[in-house]
Amino acid sequence: TEAWETIFMDFTVVAPGLPSAMSQLMENDFIALLNLSSDSLQPVHRKNLREYVHRGGILFVGGGARAYGHGAYMNTFLAEILPVEVTKFDLQKAESGEQTIRADSNHKLTKEIDFSDAPRNVFFHQVKAKPGADVLLRAGDGPILTTWSVGKGMVYAMTGTPMGEADEGLPWWKWTGWKTLLDRILVEASPGSESTFVEPDPESLPVVGQVAEVSKNPFVFDDDPLRSSGSINFSIVPNWDTENESLEPLVPISLFSAQSPDGDDLFRVTIDGVGVRNHRTYALTCAMESEFRDGERVEHMVQYPIRFTPQGNLRYEKSSQWKKGEERNIEVGWNPSQILIKENGDTIVARGYVTEIDFRDVETTLHIGSDLHGKPPTVTMRNIVIRGESGDD
Repeated sequence: TEAWETIFMDFTVVAPGLPSAMSQLMENDFIALLNLSSDSLQPVHRKNLREYVHRGGILFVGGGARAYGHGAYMNTFLAEILPVEVTKFDLQKAESGEQTIRADSNHKLTKEIDFSDAPRNVFFHQVKAKPGADVLLRAGDGPILTTWSVGKGMVYAMTGTPMGEADEGLPWWKWTGWKTLLDRILVEASPGSESTFVEPDPESLPVVGQVAEVSKNPFVFDDDPLRSSGSINFSIVPNWDTENESLEPLVPISLFSAQSPDGDDLFRVTIDGVGVRNHRTYALTCAMESEFRDGERVEHMVQYPIRFTPQGNLRYEKSSQWKKGEERNIEVGWNPSQILIKENGDTIVARGYVTEIDFRDVETTLHIGSDLHGKPPTVTMRNIVIRGESGDD
């Protein structure tokens, strides 16, 4: 709770420690979002948090100046799983009748907790409990700590905030009863040492196409429309340092691309130049299928900088410094809900991705290195596997 008190943000920042991949989320019994706004959670994070809870995870959402209605939770996947109704700009200062926190019922989590210190509420989110939710703590008539079951998991909404100074009495976040209650929540979330996540069997999905070695010939899929999942693994040994050398004669460097018969890119991995003049940087980019929305083509793209980036949106992403002669192992993985990139085994970046690819009309040609410039890096394709399920469901 002490760290929670120090989290105050007046700008959007992507939560750096929150895993993007579903398998990484499921390695955690308990996840806490403390004073975190909706726009600090990318759509893929919000969707995955909902799935995490449905699969049995425990989610705790704590209030603050960037949370709930002040964090634009309305009409998001996060609002859907919360046990309280959220409205815009709901952060309020507690009046006299709303300051003292009490147990709302004889719930097992609040049973025998001592309220004799009369813990005080200073600022709180004015919300209403949803039908079927359990209110554990109240201040006045308003819920302060509310919970309910979602799928196989649980969500806790703490709409009190560790903000302000109480005119009298003990702030709730310094109350020993709060520490006891939080300990009980954590014990319920982690009842044992056994892993709660079982990795799905990859063999349960049919292999749509696989290339184990570099091929000069395109490979063609003849099958029904698929919602695809899969990965591409390759190593790259650059003959330049991204920090000290300009790549302007080279970029964009094509590492891999797949094209449809009309010549449009369906899937590509490139090294691109990003930004202008003194703010120029270089990024590893993966772009998935273009699709039409309202008559315009939309592309699903994910990228991260491969040199230090002090300016622009990429400065919030994890970065990597590529050195001359140092091999980098890259894995690009995708499924119907997200696309992510790993470098040397670590997940660097992920984005939401929801689309359907019709592989019947795809001819895939491998491009190894750049075919546009005279100094391509050395790239070796390790393995390409694409799996999928029928799009009918």
